[in-house]
Amino acid sequence: MDEASLNSAAVLHDLATGDAVAVTSSYDAASQTLSIKPSTGLLIPSHYYQLDIASNLPDTFGFTTKDGFSAKFVTALDPNQQTKVYSPLDTTKTNFVTATKGVFNPGSFVILRTSFIEPTGPVTAAAAAVDSAMNSNKNLRIQRQVEVLFYNTVNNQPVQGTAPSSVPLTLAVPGTAAAPALHASSLSSNNIDVGSLTIYQYVAGQGLVAVKGAVNNGDGTVTANVNKSGVYVLAGSISTTLSGAYAYPVPYKPSAGHTVITFTGLATDSTVKIYTIMGELVKTLDTPDANGNIIWTVKNTDGDNVASGVYIYQIKNSFDEKRGKLMIIR
Repeated sequence: MDEASLNSAAVLHDLATGDAVAVTSSYDAASQTLSIKPSTGLLIPSHYYQLDIASNLPDTFGFTTKDGFSAKFVTALDPNQQTKVYSPLDTTKTNFVTATKGVFNPGSFVILRTSFIEPTGPVTAAAAAVDSAMNSNKNLRIQRQVEVLFYNTVNNQPVQGTAPSSVPLTLAVPGTAAAPALHASSLSSNNIDVGSLTIYQYVAGQGLVAVKGAVNNGDGTVTANVNKSGVYVLAGSISTTLSGAYAYPVPYKPSAGHTVITFTGLATDSTVKIYTIMGELVKTLDTPDANGNIIWTVKNTDGDNVASGVYIYQIKNSFDEKRGKLMIIR
């Protein structure tokens, strides 16, 4: 096969960027081996690429190949250097495994999955079991879910399982790359205790287990040392404090277009009770939504519109209590 035809037929793409990588191809007729390598430099270690070879490739006798060829692959790590391994689908590059120098054997590689597309679920666990574990703890707010796959070479074969020793996994709150300084206010607005943000591993039979020694970096990211292939999640606990809870609009005026009163900044088990200034119970509200809000249609227990006046509200959960005033002007 002539070199010009080979080079035009083989196309290599970096799946993380979508860019084409210039390659040089050669064919050894004796061994019937087609070799393809970058025209300059080396491929990135533990990185994702796709190789496409066109059909109708002519040989020196004028015959052409019938079918084309396409394959996705991951390059091996260089054990003599430290490498950050990203998912090709994570354009923010804020989630990564740091393959520490000297940890992995030659030929080993690491895969970080931030989206489950091919295949559509985790490789290391049943999707239904992972979903059940994430939904069973109502006090956790999941910020990110990934799967880490360690392939360490044993007897010249990559084996998926456990890394020779622990390496750092860093996960980020969505949006951290665009505005790191805003992550704390973003978490707080979603009623998440910023200090509770940490990394959990899914363990069969145990659910989500906090990874020991995880470090909250204070910028919307958490780093934990891990050595097992598996599903990991970044999550924070729902805040139990009611210091940031309040009601709006106050005053409530239907003439201004108001239709409901919203109680916001609530912990997951909060209950709201509205009283008259004489201490008579008007309405009890419970079950905040996923954003920590409870909506009141400004009707009493009987379903009648609440009359104009001043009312007292009490917000209470298992750990805290807060009171305030409402004014209704009809």
